[in-house]
Amino acid sequence: MLWSVCLFWSVNYRDIVSKYLLWTLKAITIIWSLLPLQTFAQKEELRWKHFGNLHNGYHRFGAIALSPTQVLVTAGFIQNVSWRGEEGVVSRECEIIDIERCCVFMASSMNVGHAHGALIRTIDSNVIILGGLDTSKKVTSVCELYNRKTGQWEIIGNLVTARWMHSAIMINSEEILIVGGRSGQAVISDAEIFNITTRKSHAIAHFPSPSEITTLFISQIAAPGRILATGGRTGGKDSFRNACLYEYDKAKNQWKRAFQGVIAGNGVRLSDNQFALFSTTWASKPQAPIMLVENSLGFHPIKNLSFESRVIGQMISWGNNIGLIIGGSIQVGREPQQQSEWFDLESGSVVEAPKLLQMRVEMQAIVLEVRNLQGAITKKSVLAIGGENGSNVLHNSIEILETSDKALINIPSSLISRLRLQKKLFSHYVIIALHLLIILLIIGLLYITLKILRIRRKLRVKILDSPNVANLESRQQS
Repeated sequence: MLWSVCLFWSVNYRDIVSKYLLWTLKAITIIWSLLPLQTFAQKEELRWKHFGNLHNGYHRFGAIALSPTQVLVTAGFIQNVSWRGEEGVVSRECEIIDIERCCVFMASSMNVGHAHGALIRTIDSNVIILGGLDTSKKVTSVCELYNRKTGQWEIIGNLVTARWMHSAIMINSEEILIVGGRSGQAVISDAEIFNITTRKSHAIAHFPSPSEITTLFISQIAAPGRILATGGRTGGKDSFRNACLYEYDKAKNQWKRAFQGVIAGNGVRLSDNQFALFSTTWASKPQAPIMLVENSLGFHPIKNLSFESRVIGQMISWGNNIGLIIGGSIQVGREPQQQSEWFDLESGSVVEAPKLLQMRVEMQAIVLEVRNLQGAITKKSVLAIGGENGSNVLHNSIEILETSDKALINIPSSLISRLRLQKKLFSHYVIIALHLLIILLIIGLLYITLKILRIRRKLRVKILDSPNVANLESRQQS
C-alpha cells in the first residue's frame, strides 16, 4: 500500500510541475525573442584604416559615388589655403577611388574648374557638376556631365546665374533645382531649374532670403513628395541663420514657409526614409548641437542626444537608424578633430566612434554599399577623403572604415547594441510582459498548491476508507 501511495503522489506531482515549468519556459522564450541576439554575437570593432592617396590634396572639392565600389573626386584648390580665403590654384583634375581594386587613378579632366560647385548624380548614374570657381578663380555658370561609359566630361549648358557655394538637388528624372550660393562674394537668393534633356536653365522665384549652404531634400514623411529647403546662412562670421524650413511649389512657382524653428547646416536621409538635420555643422560658433528628425507632424528635436560641438564636419547614414558624424572642428579657425560619433535614434544615444587616423576638416565622406542579388548588403564602406589639417596643409590621404560582418553592418558598435538592449529591457512593453509573467508565476504557484492540497485530501480519504485502517480501528476499540 505504501508503494502505491508514493507512486500516486509522484505521478500527479510530476505532471503538475512539468506543465508549470513548460508554460514558464514558453513565457521566457517569448520575452527572449524580443531581445536583439546580435548584441551577444558581436565581437570585433570597426577601425579607420589608411586606404591610399590622391595625386593631389584638394580644398573646396567634390566627391560622389559612381558605383558601389567607385568614387569620383572633382578637384577644387590644390595649394595650401586659408580657411576663410580662396587662396591657391583651382584645378580641373579628377580622380577615381576604386575600393574593389584597391587603387586611385586619374580620370579625364573637367573642361573648366568647378571649385565649390554642386555635384549631382543622375538616375542613370552619370554625374553633373554645376557652377563653382574656374581656374582663374572667377565664378562660372558652366554645367558639365561626366559620362560613366565614355569616362569623359562634356559641357551641357550654363546656369542663368553664375554661382558657387550653392545647393542643388534632382527634383525629377530630368530637372535640377539650384538655390542660393554666392555670386562673387555676395550671398544671393537667386534660384533656377536646369533641365538635363533640353540643356537649358530658367530662373524661378527667388529663395525667401539670401542663403548659402542650404540643405535641399525631398520629404518622405513630414511632407511626402514635397521639395524642402533649410534657410541656410547669409554668409560671413557669425552670420544670420534662418530658422525656417521652406517648401518650393513648382506648379505655382513660389516658396512658402513649411516649418518654423529649424536651424540646420547639414542633413542626411536615414534608413527608414526619415530625414535628419544637424543644427551646427556650418555654424561659426557651434553651441548645443541639436538633431532634428522628421515625423508626420514636422521636425522634432531628439532629446538626450549629446553631441560634441563641431563645424564643417561630415554626417553620413550608416543604416538601421544609425548615423556617423566625422571630423570637423570645435570652432572655425581652430584645430580640426579626429573624433567621430555614432548617433542612434532607436536608443536615443550618441557614442564614441572610431577616431580618424588624421585630423580633418572640410573633407568629403562617402558611403559605399555592395549588395547581393537578393538586395542584402554584404559589404559597407565609408571613405574619409582629403580635407585640411588646420594649419593650411591639405591632406591627399584617404581613410576607410569597412566591414563585411553582418552584425557590424546592422549595428556598427557594441555599445549601441547594449544601449538598445537596455532600452528594450526597460521599455513599457517588456515591463508589462514581466509583470504579466510574475502574475502568471504566482497563479501557477497557487494552482500547484491547490492541486497538492486536493491530492493530500484524496489520499487521506482513501487511506481512511481502506480495510487495514478499519481493522486497526476495530482492534483499538476492542
